Amino acid sequence: MNAGELRGTIRGIVHRTGMRVYPGRDFWTRRIVFQMHVWRLDEQPVQTQFLLVALEALVGTTPLWRQRLAPGAAISFASTGLEPFGCGALQLPLSRYLGPADDRELLEVEASRRLPDFLDTAEFGRLAHEPGGFAYSGRCAWHGRTVLLDLSGDENGKVDATLEHARTLLATWESWEGQLRALVARELLPLWLDWNPDEAPIDADTLYGRLTLERIRVMDDGQVQLSMDAGGEFTDHEIAVDGTVAGGPTEIYPEG
Repeated sequence: MNAGELRGTIRGIVHRTGMRVYPGRDFWTRRIVFQMHVWRLDEQPVQTQFLLVALEALVGTTPLWRQRLAPGAAISFASTGLEPFGCGALQLPLSRYLGPADDRELLEVEASRRLPDFLDTAEFGRLAHEPGGFAYSGRCAWHGRTVLLDLSGDENGKVDATLEHARTLLATWESWEGQLRALVARELLPLWLDWNPDEAPIDADTLYGRLTLERIRVMDDGQVQLSMDAGGEFTDHEIAVDGTVAGGPTEIYPEG
């Protein structure tokens, strides 16, 4: 495919790896990226070639986009055509979201690619695959707490690499958590002080102690996303953390 192609209405299935969030062009935006593995342009035949789709979203709208772009969701959107993105790669901009897609043929192709219902692991117990969800998910013990663990699959739906990343994260969590504490001190504590000017000042350890890890998402390329309950410290916002297994956490921010 070439730049400028695929201009029109796209209907497709969000890949089971789900969406990923990166810093946007401006401090008030986030760049959201996802793949589609079953799709069609207008009324043309269904394609199974992978597409990289991107959009710029306002900070605070990420939870809405997570609902719209849930793994396995059938969606429809308008696009202005493929455009270059770094090192000669092409991405398809989502210029206007049109809502859920009602396309029986897309759903039939997606059903033919479903994974086994369960994955049994020594470290995390039994993880379940749900159509329309991450490749595998389940509640597991994580260093003294219970969390929801989501493992995304690669472009073929396999989770071997993701499972190894999750095992590495579990084994090196003490170091990863140390970096997370430093990130809270550097990025989140100043924000808390700004949001709570009438409260008595607290230190980073106190703030970290008020956060509860609830969900860990691990991607096939080693990316990690955490969701943490802030216990009302940032009104009704939860705390999101982005990073990688190898590099540690790199960004923390209220989400919602």
